Amino acid sequence: MTRSLRINVAAATMLLVASIPAYPASIVIVNADADEVGFNDTTPVSLVGINPGTTLGEQRMFAVQYVADIWGSLLESQVTIEVETQWVVLPCSQNSGVLGSAGPATIHGNFTGATVDYTWFPAALADALAGADLSGGLQEINMNINITLDDGSSDCLNGATWYYGLDNNRPFNTVDIVPVVLHELGHGLGFITFVNLDDEKPTEEDPQDEPKPEPGAMLMDLPDIFLLNIRDTEAGKDWPDMTNEERYASASNDSNVVWTGPNVTSMAPAFVTTAAAFSDGFMRLHAPQEISRGSSISHWTSDASPSLLMRPSISGSLFDDVDLTLDLMRDIGWTTLEDVIFRNGFESIH
Repeated sequence: MTRSLRINVAAATMLLVASIPAYPASIVIVNADADEVGFNDTTPVSLVGINPGTTLGEQRMFAVQYVADIWGSLLESQVTIEVETQWVVLPCSQNSGVLGSAGPATIHGNFTGATVDYTWFPAALADALAGADLSGGLQEINMNINITLDDGSSDCLNGATWYYGLDNNRPFNTVDIVPVVLHELGHGLGFITFVNLDDEKPTEEDPQDEPKPEPGAMLMDLPDIFLLNIRDTEAGKDWPDMTNEERYASASNDSNVVWTGPNVTSMAPAFVTTAAAFSDGFMRLHAPQEISRGSSISHWTSDASPSLLMRPSISGSLFDDVDLTLDLMRDIGWTTLEDVIFRNGFESIH
């Protein structure tokens, strides 16, 4: 996930109040590709799966915007959410690959409308709560999609290619673009923590570089809205109350790191059938023994069944029913408009 952040602790001037009508979010994909690359690829293609695009670039844009519109129909915001998106080469081998990455482009705190003071919020959520564009015209989310799949090389997922159809009918050895973009936009909208999970220790300050934060440190020593809902059941501590050292150790305490938000806690038993996905009645997060920056904590546990949208790696069926993604969005402050039945049929690894 992209974690390059512009920090802005500014006050906004407008407040989104409950008395006004619901506003489905407008989520707009902003094309950041060079000429003849990604969304701008003019290679003619055959029509596929109710996608009307006649060039490769048109099919890519229609499919990605289609997914953005799904999220827009589920979340409430008066502020347009811009997602700067580009098709780039990401790591990929025969058996696994990074299909995409996304994260907030900016984060904000102490703005009018914030549900908690002295706490970081991702840009899209902050804008929605404030009822104003806090990013000064900058995009709210950055997203990358792996262009390597369309090369058809056997070195990437055994030659699998993207499927741009929107009919849940992908052919063999293709990867459905819809669930991948749903997943990545979930990170950009707030399924992410900003805790430092790098294991490099701080070094003496270099006059040209800022000193590195300690492993487990909160960003500028302030919690983020996602972190406020994390607890280690073995330690008996919530993450905001831990030291940096304790927090970093907890990030690899796999079976004991949980989400305590009330919406997820209430709804999880209705959707997750495996007892191993819970600890002390709370839904577990992904906290493997080997910490992976960008993956650890900012996903559900892989032990959940049926499979969930925001799990760390995917093989076989991605999702069978409404999952807990929207409930987590409610826990961090989003007003949601309706549930969605997610599609089946996704293979590969993210």
